Amino acid sequence: MYTSPKIRGHYCMCKGKSWELDNSLGQIKGTLFEPSDEDVLIDPELVLELKKKGVKFTEEDLLFVTRDSSGEIVFLEKGNPGAGLEHIINGTEDSGNHKNKFKDKLNLEKEDIGIAIYKFIKEDNIINVKPSKDNGKNVIYCLNNKYLHIVIASNGFIVTAYPASNDEIERLIQ
Repeated sequence: MYTSPKIRGHYCMCKGKSWELDNSLGQIKGTLFEPSDEDVLIDPELVLELKKKGVKFTEEDLLFVTRDSSGEIVFLEKGNPGAGLEHIINGTEDSGNHKNKFKDKLNLEKEDIGIAIYKFIKEDNIINVKPSKDNGKNVIYCLNNKYLHIVIASNGFIVTAYPASNDEIERLIQ
């Protein structure tokens, strides 16, 4: 396991309750979804694998890169108004933002959203996977009786994510 304390402003091996993330979206703080000592948020081997596959991404903007239960690499970047963490937090005129859903359904502030998404993926409680447009996939995760809908592009990039109610889950899995 990679144990370097820091890569480009991101702590890779998280210890205790603090987790540094120096970007304009704020500092992620300890919560129910706080990183454990075993969490490797940015594994250089996975970053290298993405590069070898020719996946387009901005290394400095990576918030985490991991494997899902199928073995595929999944990653979240800071993003922009249309995709990634910025989209999840701020949204667009058409989609709205999802930070209010994270607050209402998971009691999370915007600073906690990135690590919460990571934790849902790492806990590996997938209840449904369906194809999305552009050859990606819609994945519904369950953690502590809470549901998270994540849209993942075909290259592993997390386009969007939001907590879903039981009614939304029933609609999504049909």
